[in-house]
Amino acid sequence: MPATTTMLSRAGGQLSSRGSIALRGALPAARCSAVISMPALSPTMTSGNIGAWQKKVGDSIAPGDVLVEIETDKAQMDFEFQEEGTIAKILRDAGEKDVAVGSPIAVMVEEGEDVSAFEAFSIEDAGGDKKADSSPKGGEASEASEPPNTGSKTAPPAKEEAPAAIESESTGDRLETALQRQPSLSPAVKKLALEKGVPIASIKGTGKGGAVTKEDIEKYKPAAGAAPAAAAAAAFEDTEATSMRKVIASRLRESMQQNPHYFVASNISVSKLLKLREALNASADGAYKLSVNDLLVKALAVAARKVPAANSSWREEGGKVIIRQHNVVDVSVAVSTPVGLMTPIVKNVNGLGLQTISSQIKDLGKRARDGKLKPEEYQGGTITISNMGMNPAIERFTAVINPPQACIVAIGATRKVATPGEPSEDGSASIQWDDQIVITGSFDHKVVDGAVGGEFMRLGLVTRAVDIAGRICGSIALNFDWEREQLTVAEAATNDVIRFGNSLGTTATPNGCRVIPGDAEWPSEDDWATFNETLGGALLKPKPPASVCYTGEDYSAAKCEQLRKSWTGMNLHTDDPTSIMSQWASGNTCTPTSQPNSNCSQGGWPKYVVKATTIRHIQLAVNFARNNNIRLVIRNSGHDFNGKSIGGYSLSVWTHNLKGMTYKAEYTSPTGSYTGRAVAYAAGAQSHEGSALMRQENMFMIVAGGSTLGIAGGFLQGGGHSSHTSYYGLAADQVLAITAVTADGRVVEAHGVQNEDLFWAFRGGGGGTFGIITSVVVKAFPATPMTSGSIRFSTTPPRGSAISPISVETFWAGMKAYWDFSISICDAGGLGYNFIYPESSSTSLTFTVSISMPNMSLAEYRHFVRPLLQKLNDLGIEQAMPTLKRTLSAPEVASDDTGGKPTLGKRVLGETTGHSLIASRFFARSNFNTSEALEQAHLAIRHAVENGSLTFHGMNYAPTPAVAGYPSNAVNAAFRTTVLHAQAYEPNAHWDGAAPILSKGELTARHERLQGYMQRWRDVTPGSGSYINEGDAQDWEWKEAFFGSNYGRLLQVKKKYDPDGVFWAIGSVGNDEWEVRNVDASKREDGIVTQDGRLCRVEGLHIVWYRGCERVGVEHGDGVGEESEERACVGHVVFLRRGEEGVAHYAAHGMVHEEERIG
Repeated sequence: MPATTTMLSRAGGQLSSRGSIALRGALPAARCSAVISMPALSPTMTSGNIGAWQKKVGDSIAPGDVLVEIETDKAQMDFEFQEEGTIAKILRDAGEKDVAVGSPIAVMVEEGEDVSAFEAFSIEDAGGDKKADSSPKGGEASEASEPPNTGSKTAPPAKEEAPAAIESESTGDRLETALQRQPSLSPAVKKLALEKGVPIASIKGTGKGGAVTKEDIEKYKPAAGAAPAAAAAAAFEDTEATSMRKVIASRLRESMQQNPHYFVASNISVSKLLKLREALNASADGAYKLSVNDLLVKALAVAARKVPAANSSWREEGGKVIIRQHNVVDVSVAVSTPVGLMTPIVKNVNGLGLQTISSQIKDLGKRARDGKLKPEEYQGGTITISNMGMNPAIERFTAVINPPQACIVAIGATRKVATPGEPSEDGSASIQWDDQIVITGSFDHKVVDGAVGGEFMRLGLVTRAVDIAGRICGSIALNFDWEREQLTVAEAATNDVIRFGNSLGTTATPNGCRVIPGDAEWPSEDDWATFNETLGGALLKPKPPASVCYTGEDYSAAKCEQLRKSWTGMNLHTDDPTSIMSQWASGNTCTPTSQPNSNCSQGGWPKYVVKATTIRHIQLAVNFARNNNIRLVIRNSGHDFNGKSIGGYSLSVWTHNLKGMTYKAEYTSPTGSYTGRAVAYAAGAQSHEGSALMRQENMFMIVAGGSTLGIAGGFLQGGGHSSHTSYYGLAADQVLAITAVTADGRVVEAHGVQNEDLFWAFRGGGGGTFGIITSVVVKAFPATPMTSGSIRFSTTPPRGSAISPISVETFWAGMKAYWDFSISICDAGGLGYNFIYPESSSTSLTFTVSISMPNMSLAEYRHFVRPLLQKLNDLGIEQAMPTLKRTLSAPEVASDDTGGKPTLGKRVLGETTGHSLIASRFFARSNFNTSEALEQAHLAIRHAVENGSLTFHGMNYAPTPAVAGYPSNAVNAAFRTTVLHAQAYEPNAHWDGAAPILSKGELTARHERLQGYMQRWRDVTPGSGSYINEGDAQDWEWKEAFFGSNYGRLLQVKKKYDPDGVFWAIGSVGNDEWEVRNVDASKREDGIVTQDGRLCRVEGLHIVWYRGCERVGVEHGDGVGEESEERACVGHVVFLRRGEEGVAHYAAHGMVHEEERIG
């Protein structure tokens, strides 16, 4: 990204880094040490006086820090440093006068280097009295852009010479000064030196400021053995251009010749920005130190999203000329290096927080100067920023565009400007001093019209940066009044059992388990009573719902009969403080029965429940559980297939009663990157409440298909699919801000510029493990009509139907025709919601599908589905055009007689509760791209249905990055390539209250059988995954299936915010560090995991599995604690099946294992 203004290489306090330099043999080698020289703080400055040092030896310095005060010929100025390291030696004392520009003033080393090694280091060691190199390092170093990355799969980056292995051109045994120039001298002295053949660079001047005098020339004597000087020395010196310099020159010339530049400049006040930056850094507690440039990079990305033409490029590909508008803002940041300017890239800036941006810029800048950047780190970018604000002499400059980009922004130095102030009391005028900078945008007129460039500048980078920083500095944004009632630090300090947590962790019982009733550490009844008083009466001690069916004080035959009748309806369980959808996970210790004398126990249901109606209730529950070492679980609406929201002997936080939902017609996100419709909703908000708000406000938002499901819980945190997944993306893709309580009991706000790692993890990393969300803000959309129709065919048509039966082979041929058509459904933004039911045998099969298409008229829909209907009829499967429905929020009903106008109706309530064991898998687009791949996927599904008699449930959708808006979140990458979310479960598993309850052994056998059929699906979908909310938490490869390549990063977030495992849920991140054991803490036999036991930390022997060089899993023996070190060739870790059958299974798939002992 070249600039038209010239600059001195490495001047102005920038460093000349050297590697492994021996200093006169007296000092140890340093990996990276550099001399800091006197900067030129004004164009006329030749020397300066040293003022007060703001840093001392051993202090760390970061970009933007004031190093020393320097008095120039015009003013006293701060020398604001732009590098990072540690001060190793100060070479000039405060008060020293007339220090020449370029003279060494201090030495800096990298963090961690031995500062004491430089104690005896002198100015002479820094080169003060040594002969200068024959190759001048000063002079002109014009800025240059790097080779472009087209950002297109069809147009790879042009191959350019890369400066990957550049080395410093100077060689020697000393540290090299940052700026090397000839000593100052008058024309007369220079003439005398030329006449006498005296090399000026070899003379140490004795005049003022180090100037060379006539006496110095006359006294000069060449070193012994030196060759006689030529009578007349050459007036210039040639240096062959490096490959890097040739590339820079070529691209500069190309840019200026081919891109019609125009420039737009703006004077902007930065006083508020500087104050906010100071406040941010002061509040960071040393965790980070932001520079002004960090804020401007973030603001540039926000402005580029607002005016996308500036984030575009001119392309000439395949004989066509196109303007490519980039959906992601990748900012190229200019970095001066010893061999020329480089522009490393901070990618997807809108998805990064300020702390991450700052860290990346520092890292990329250092590696650019060391010549260690990879090509992909500097090739590409969509827009560029060049900041010369470190040089106070540069008020403004214009920069040359970095092709094929269309915009580069040039930032000048901050200066004090007198502006009109408030009139004084006597009415006289007054002035005030304002910090201002000049920002100049260079635009390619081929791509960006003048008015558009002006609009881009009008948005104002600094205004955006101030807005972003101001949001961070502000208090936590609360969406509902009940969130304001919080636990105070003063109250928490009065009682140890409710104190806030810290990073030191809790003290577990000797056997490493959570405490349970009967343990000495378990709180007494009085303790629980006191805790209830602190909660204001919000503590419950519920019994299992079915306890009314068992002999005892709760027994009621009438209530039991009513319970059995309503048992399978989800409403009963949603409003219960403990019950969940899949009852088997509780251990089936208390289910409705007609035998009242049988046993009922608490089993896997929580012992106590906090009915949360304020944030304070949640904080108290988290703190009480953590400080007493009690298992904590989180329950919302009870839509839980695996038992993640229950736990034996636990304290449960019940968020179902945290209500609230507010529509915001105009909302600006905390990052400033989104302005538009939004909805804030509370943790207990349910789908049917969202549907009601859509009708009320005539808008659309993503909600779950199940009407009673809590949409801020596991639904959103696990990804969240819906009828509009192919049209708008997942629920996690819409989140703009989150308020939550973390494991230390504190309230946090998480969004793109604050707690961004937690924000990333919450959106797709799974529920019940990172914290307890209290409210969220999500994007909303215009009302989006949905047209849908149903198709059905069967080997056994309904009794009395005029449709002819079809053969099994014809049935499966029809299925292949549907799979083939399903890609079109996904690509058009629709949903195919389907089932295959095996009725009584493998020859009795029924297929149903509801095809829903957003923003498609009835006529368009008929045209869309006609090819599928024709194909089915050609196969002998009779199909007429289905009756169509047009709705605004599926699945309300409207028929053809509405005249094409959408109608609104009330959502139908009611889902079912039972004992289903469920498993799922994503089938990618590649599974349907070719006839061979389609056949393999088809046969795998047919195998599960015919041979396993499993019900198949599929959802055809495609939440691609483009559809979702290129979000940066923890959603499994396999979600982005899927076109079929496939589930399998046993039919008739919705228990009716009378059928016998399966034993754990029987459940385990069924689970093993289900996983066996899943293996066929895994085999045809290598590298894919499963939807965590509708998958098997005990999947043999759960880490890879649910989290994919995100698992390692998610585990880091888990360790950061919950180092003690306060939050634990089966199948979640960190799940394998704990396990459910017997009450006496003894190990359970291998089998399906139910929650009716004691939660204990895992430790001991485990087996690490490898496929080739890749570590693919951990097989638990006695258990596993912390993960051990990987082999030299690191792979990702996935949980593998326990027991001898698991060993045999994975050995059969080409894996080997090694035993390790930890803990």
